[in-house]
Amino acid sequence: MRSCQVFAPGCIGNIGPGLDILGLALTGPGDTVRAELCDGAGVRILEPGHPDLSSEPAQHTSGIAARAVLDRAHRSSTGIALTIHKGLPLAGGQGGSAASAVASAVAVNLLLDSPLDQQALLECCLRAEETVAGRHLDNIAPCLLGGIVLVRSMNPIDVVRVPAPPGLIIVLAVPSQRLETRRGRAVLPTDVSRETALAQAAQVAAMVAAFSSGDLALLGRSVEDHIAEPARAPLLPGFLEAKAAALGAGALGCSISGSGPAAFAFAADLSTAERVAAAMRRGYEHAGVDSETRLAQVDIIGARVISSPGAGSETVPSERSVLVCLACGQRYPELFSGSRCACGGLLEVWHPAPLLRGGDLQREWARRRGSLDSDMQSGVWRFRELVLPGAERPVTQPEGNTPLIQRDPIAAWCGSDWLALKHEGHNPTGSFKDRGMTVGVTQAQRVGAKAVACASTGNTSASLAAYAAQAGIPALVLVPSGQVAMGKLSQSLAYGARTLLVRGDFDDCLRLIQEAEAKIGVYLLNSINPFRIEGQKTIVFELLEQLGWDPPDWIVVPAGNLGNTAAFGKALREAFQFGLISKIPRLAAVQAQGAAPFYQSFLEGFTTPRRVKAETIASAIRIGNPASYDRAVRSIRETSGVVAAVSDEAILEAKAVIDAAGVGCEPASAASVAGLKQLIGSGVIRKNERVVAILTGHVLKDPDTLMRYHQEGVPPPAHANRPLEIEANVGALERAVGQSKGTG
Repeated sequence: MRSCQVFAPGCIGNIGPGLDILGLALTGPGDTVRAELCDGAGVRILEPGHPDLSSEPAQHTSGIAARAVLDRAHRSSTGIALTIHKGLPLAGGQGGSAASAVASAVAVNLLLDSPLDQQALLECCLRAEETVAGRHLDNIAPCLLGGIVLVRSMNPIDVVRVPAPPGLIIVLAVPSQRLETRRGRAVLPTDVSRETALAQAAQVAAMVAAFSSGDLALLGRSVEDHIAEPARAPLLPGFLEAKAAALGAGALGCSISGSGPAAFAFAADLSTAERVAAAMRRGYEHAGVDSETRLAQVDIIGARVISSPGAGSETVPSERSVLVCLACGQRYPELFSGSRCACGGLLEVWHPAPLLRGGDLQREWARRRGSLDSDMQSGVWRFRELVLPGAERPVTQPEGNTPLIQRDPIAAWCGSDWLALKHEGHNPTGSFKDRGMTVGVTQAQRVGAKAVACASTGNTSASLAAYAAQAGIPALVLVPSGQVAMGKLSQSLAYGARTLLVRGDFDDCLRLIQEAEAKIGVYLLNSINPFRIEGQKTIVFELLEQLGWDPPDWIVVPAGNLGNTAAFGKALREAFQFGLISKIPRLAAVQAQGAAPFYQSFLEGFTTPRRVKAETIASAIRIGNPASYDRAVRSIRETSGVVAAVSDEAILEAKAVIDAAGVGCEPASAASVAGLKQLIGSGVIRKNERVVAILTGHVLKDPDTLMRYHQEGVPPPAHANRPLEIEANVGALERAVGQSKGTG
């Protein structure tokens, strides 16, 4: 890579009472920095971005941050040329100096093949910011990380991301003034009374609680600043008039953005926000000050790589998704083709916030289902805003749109008063894997993959083979020899995948394909691939839609490699964040007792990932070292979820009950229903709670296990349905019917 261009958003520092410790990133304008490798050593600035800014690198936050990255990476002899495009005003209270530093640091780090992690980048950017404008991590952190941040500590740096409430609209008012940061800080009191300090601390605590819970009324009561605002307001003509007007128009709260002069107000909906914006302009006008206003939301992505900017729009990028390492925070562009971070951590996809929220987004998704466009008919791609908004030509069959089924006999067997089954076996290749694979193979096409590959217990290989065939991409699958149901293996062969039978178990297959991934030049499509997770999220979006967006109390899911557990937690987090649901259901992940490393870790408080030699009749979850462990832990924790383990006997009995109700599923699917029965029996789930259990695969996926259950058990299992062989005469038929009645 010879050049790289990075955008960093503007931000609001302090957010009222959180002086130097709270900040949030804003959608809309920001600063863009193009970094290029050049001859010589050190940093040069080709264009500083504004006539009032110096081209001397030591006097520009972009130059200082770039130098800090080179020094920290021990690459001081490397030459870097910077071109800065300023979309944020100077001394405007919108984090302009921080955005330039962040964009520069991220761009240079990428040019050097990302030697620095998130923590190191924060330190480099802070060095730049404090040299020019002061030590403001409440600006640096949201510009880099996106979202809302709480600075828990400056030394050592410890930054916590706080959830953004769904539906929150930010009104930013920018008066035609400048207020240098140093002047704004010079008027701050050097000491405050104990009463004031306690009041301010209470406001900050309440604000964090309001952000986390989505309580907008509490947020409005928490914006009042008892320290900085009273000191700075006299420096900002028109602010007090604009604030009074904003509150009178229905704003939740209003204060100064950073050191000023910009002001911000929170609103609960778009119409209120528009009234507040108009009122703030009138307030400034009444004081004889010209002003402009704009509406924004919380930018949850932060700094990201963008394509070359077009004329007139260089400071507002076309919004792209980014990949973020869950271990070190490193960020990669949307078309990054690796399956893991350079540090070995799992990656997660972060998308730009959708333009529509809440009911508007629900109605748009419902409208698409009736479309004649095959992409929109897909139960995955009609949710594209939260799946992969940048994909233009998805590889789709279509998939999804699976039924939500209620059967009284199954609910009664579990002891549940309200149970629905989300049956993913109704997907094109007979399992939920199609939801992730349509996105994974689409992404493989987008990155120009020459071949795709996976390790599998059967369902992944069947789905990969089908979608790769549709896309015209060669497919390689590794399956454990003698451990894959014929119904699944036959699909991989039929769809044309190169199928290798490995002498080992699934964990050996996954280890082998990961070791060989780069050497043989394939794009890996196991559930460690973050785009697979994005597709599997739509199971949750769709079941919530089928319930009229009235969430159940629990979602119970079989757990093997933990891709669904990870996807479900992410889906619920996003559904709540964007106003689709008002509460988050609890997750219950159910493993087979012979393959239960996640359950063992859960019992130990997730202090240590566990690994076992997996052995269970449920081949789809016969996994001893789950790849999505870290993501799944987050899902269980964030939903106050639980993990359970059930015996093979319980799984087969549950399967027989499901089959006999005319629903049918493969053995691993039945783990969810067996787990529900166990959790109700132990009192973890109450019988009157509303539960959705996920069935992951079709009844014909594993016919051998089905036939053994019904034909070979001695004594026959309680729900066995043994076939009878009779002579070809009416008498034999009558005796058989009579025998059937007698046993029925």
